[in-house]
Amino acid sequence: MRELSAAGYERHDLRVRADLRNRDLRPTAAIQLPSPACAVAGRRGDADAGREQAQRSRRRRAGIRPEDEHGRIGQRVAADEAGAVSDRGPAGRHLRRPALVRIVVPDGAGPPAAAAGEDRDEENEGERPHRRELRASRAGANPYLPPMDELSRISRADSDAVEVRGRDLAGDLMGRLTFTEYFHLLVTGREPSEDERFFLDLLLVSIAEHGLMPSNVAARMTLAADPESIQGAVAAGILGAGSVILGAAGECARLLVDARTRGAETVVREIHEEGGRVPGFGHPLHRPVDPRAERILALADERGVSAEYVGLARRLSDAVAAVYPKPLTLNVSLPIAAVLLDLGYGPTMAKAVPILARTAGLLAHLAEEQQHPIGFLLASRAADE
Repeated sequence: MRELSAAGYERHDLRVRADLRNRDLRPTAAIQLPSPACAVAGRRGDADAGREQAQRSRRRRAGIRPEDEHGRIGQRVAADEAGAVSDRGPAGRHLRRPALVRIVVPDGAGPPAAAAGEDRDEENEGERPHRRELRASRAGANPYLPPMDELSRISRADSDAVEVRGRDLAGDLMGRLTFTEYFHLLVTGREPSEDERFFLDLLLVSIAEHGLMPSNVAARMTLAADPESIQGAVAAGILGAGSVILGAAGECARLLVDARTRGAETVVREIHEEGGRVPGFGHPLHRPVDPRAERILALADERGVSAEYVGLARRLSDAVAAVYPKPLTLNVSLPIAAVLLDLGYGPTMAKAVPILARTAGLLAHLAEEQQHPIGFLLASRAADE
């Protein structure tokens, strides 16, 4: 039988498959083509020579010196000891599968291992590679993986303790912080001041619930379709957060930052000339005022939190009244953004707070949906209209 040269395996796939069919080697999902280096050996009796040549080629491409081979300096080790796995094809021919390559920690790259650590490595020699790498990363010995502490600064957990932002969860935070204070700690890395705690509570309460809004309807209809999937129903409601509902506070924060640079009147006139809507103005229900917005602004003035951005919100309201012919309600989203910015938070926080708050409202609607289902009723009314 004629041997197929190494170059033949580099040709187009159709040519290779045709040659294999001539040899009664029909390629299937279970059979993989041999590498060019292994094809030089070709015959069944030369499989070992082909394997050795393939290993030498890999070492040469990786720049590994022969004298370093046993020192494990930069050594690339295959998934199995031999570096490859051989299968026998239908006609008795050995076909070589490409071996998986895993990076092994070079000696001396990390802190020296103690004798006990070496014994442990010998004991865990049979464990899976990714578990060995994870264990080495936790010990700070693997230069290819960052230490676990550097992956996230929010929290770390051990067998007997949980640490959140450098504080003991069970021994310090639980029983001392409210959920609002804990949320602030998680997001910012520090505990809130009295004003920050007060206004975070105020804003979460103000936006958590507002009747059968589209996000709540979407969550109820999702739960009606899959009563066991509460998490899916919550996700359906949160996915509706956009520039009109829930996400409007984030848009308002960006508007305020822009107005601070270019002026409230300039920004409003530009939006009006382009035929757009000014974020934070207009409401389908609350007219002429949104009681939530008025309460937030009054408390901000009362507690001395009102500063540059609350003043900008009021100037934007005046500019909208002057430019737009139709009265537009100052809705709750603009005061939420203004107060958060005056407290020192970024625009992202203005979008995060309504999402967190509305999650509580969604759970309330889903609890009611389980007791008094209206999901299919809402769907049928939407179909009728």
